[in-house]
Amino acid sequence: MLTEETSGLDFDKEYDTPDFDVCEICNDDGKCLDNKNHPNYKYDPWDDLTYLLCWGYIRGRDAKKKELDTMNKEGANLKIKDVIDYKVNNGKTLFHYINGDKSIAELVAYLTKHKIQACAVIKDVSDDGMVEDIEGEIGWGEIARNIVNIMNDPVKKHMKSPNHTMFDSESLIKTNRVISKKRIFYIKNNDKKYYATITPDNLLSFYSEIVEPFSYLREIEMILKAILIKYDVKIPGNPTIFDYNKAFFNRDFFSTLPYSLPRKPLAKNLAAIIDIRNAFFHHRVKEIDTGLLKDTWKELKAILNEVYKK
Repeated sequence: MLTEETSGLDFDKEYDTPDFDVCEICNDDGKCLDNKNHPNYKYDPWDDLTYLLCWGYIRGRDAKKKELDTMNKEGANLKIKDVIDYKVNNGKTLFHYINGDKSIAELVAYLTKHKIQACAVIKDVSDDGMVEDIEGEIGWGEIARNIVNIMNDPVKKHMKSPNHTMFDSESLIKTNRVISKKRIFYIKNNDKKYYATITPDNLLSFYSEIVEPFSYLREIEMILKAILIKYDVKIPGNPTIFDYNKAFFNRDFFSTLPYSLPRKPLAKNLAAIIDIRNAFFHHRVKEIDTGLLKDTWKELKAILNEVYKK
């Protein structure tokens, strides 16, 4: 309803944007629809609901901040914890240690059994497998020269100070070179308690688990491509494994291949491999079925060999 105060105003007129102080919410970053720096901003003095635009900005900003915080905490990159999880999942000894009162003979037996170069020296381990402190480190380097004469000595007599400690939250890409050059590292959790050890062999095994599926994925893609090239099948520019897969399982094309088994099981496996590929490149290693990759690679390799016999 018009009043004496508003009766002379033109509601259809476009008014110039007045001068405002810097917004305390968006700091005039140009991402809020209710801010003059936004490319789609339009000043409307009659709109009392522009606060909803500010609300939308806040929700979007907070959602992004939460996502970034999660990435900073959990990490998009591999962590030391990923190597620890790998050890657990593959039944490897999580924490290599020996009591300082044990004999050198017992140490030799332990190092030999686990095929490691050194281990931690500790007093006691809690029921949850953690320790507050590591007394020392000992390995072949400390005992090899005089091993015959010290077999009955206590371990603590020949141990050295432990120097190599890491937190399981540290980035693996930033630490793998250091780990590869030392014989053992002692790993702490966020509570600053030791609960695991990592050796260069652990690191090598972990990366081998990653490299193996990558090799199969790459080989499978190259085999599909080679077969399609042999038959002069046209593929769109910048093709992906999805494009190769689609062309390969075209019914008319597939029927020309030297392959006597049903088409459906192989097609199902290749579809699963595309999902595996996505899991691999998003570091979801636990979701990768290396056995399926290997079996499918063998089957495609056999087709490739028959194709190039012609």
